[in-house]
Amino acid sequence: MYLTEQDRSKTTIFALDQSTTRTGWAYISGDELVCSGVLDATKIKGGVERRIQYVGKKLIWMLRMYRPSIVVYEGVQVRRNVRTAMVLAQLQGAVLLAAGISSKPTDVIAPSEWRRAMAFDQGRNHTETDLKAQAINYVFNEFGMKVGADEAEAICIGVAYLRKLTSGEIVLKKPQRSKAEETVDSAAVDNEVATVGDEEEVSCEKPVGTSLSYIQRGSKKALRKKAK
Repeated sequence: MYLTEQDRSKTTIFALDQSTTRTGWAYISGDELVCSGVLDATKIKGGVERRIQYVGKKLIWMLRMYRPSIVVYEGVQVRRNVRTAMVLAQLQGAVLLAAGISSKPTDVIAPSEWRRAMAFDQGRNHTETDLKAQAINYVFNEFGMKVGADEAEAICIGVAYLRKLTSGEIVLKKPQRSKAEETVDSAAVDNEVATVGDEEEVSCEKPVGTSLSYIQRGSKKALRKKAK
């Protein structure tokens, strides 16, 4: 089943390159890159757990604002360092919880999978720096945007997912909610999200990292061209 032009125009993707320090994000509506940015948790005090909480609360607010069709995040790579693997798993849990609270379906895409969809060079001969450079160069060449690696990879994850949707490799299904989920009282959650950490209040004007001027001329064309 292929995603028709009409279906694709109604599809909105919120893509994440999640990290405990700088989480890249991108919002794609149809064939258009609407906006993108970074959730910077480096200034949050209290350790990695507090940074994860910060990212999770920010995501809840952003998902309720943008209301995407689906949240796509990068899968956790196998790590030799057990502590690092545990932290990344906790962060992934925060992403899933934020999406669940916001009633948004999720999908995970492995780093090698989205890079393959983007036709990036990868393998043992390519360092992490090389891989990030490809994402940065793609965003600059296609959208004329100079962004960091976190934001660039989030944009590429969104574009890669759109390509897989268009080709029929992935099929979006209408999420099914149980009666138990429908009866969950979110009032306590709303109150909790009102403040992100002790250091910063959530702005209702625009989330951290958002630049609404990121609606780029030619971005719609670029997404459509690459999706075919």
